[in-house]
Amino acid sequence: MEPDVIEEVYIPAHSPWSVLLQGIGIIVLGIILISWPDITLRVILVAFGVFAVVWGLAQLYHVHEARAEDEDRWIQLTLGWVAIVAGLAALIWPDATTRVVLVILGIWFILTGFLALAAGFKIPKGMAGKWLMIIFAIIAVGFGLYLLARPEKSGSTDVATTVVVLIGIFAIIEGLVLMAFSFVLRRDIKNLDKA
Repeated sequence: MEPDVIEEVYIPAHSPWSVLLQGIGIIVLGIILISWPDITLRVILVAFGVFAVVWGLAQLYHVHEARAEDEDRWIQLTLGWVAIVAGLAALIWPDATTRVVLVILGIWFILTGFLALAAGFKIPKGMAGKWLMIIFAIIAVGFGLYLLARPEKSGSTDVATTVVVLIGIFAIIEGLVLMAFSFVLRRDIKNLDKA
């Protein structure tokens, strides 16, 4: 594949530094959730809301700054808008029940996962970032499905604490995958510069 084609398809909406910072931010969120699992769901929902809105705005900014053709921008645009809508829903209804929290988070993770999967398949074959993006997508969809499948009795404190810890673990795994992707992306950009 020609370097120009790779740059247009693979690199446009991803800066290695922004991906690295996203990964670090998600890991910090995961550590906080695991360290204090007994915090109320309202705090979690507000924290998620702020994170999702900021992350969504960052995605929209990347699309605006991207060098990709219009047909390649739909994934990042959709990710950005889904995150903003999910974040605003979490901020508008901070007193939501545990079930509503799980549904909002589950839908967001599933949509993010499917869109990341589409982005992963757009990455040219042979580039390590392709598999990291696909792994990220599979973990996100799986976790989203798990959250949606939670039992109706999810109002108990034990279940809420367990969900918080699981979200923390998921966040750390996703953050590590994003950090690895940032290093692979940086290497691939350097290889393109040499080509």
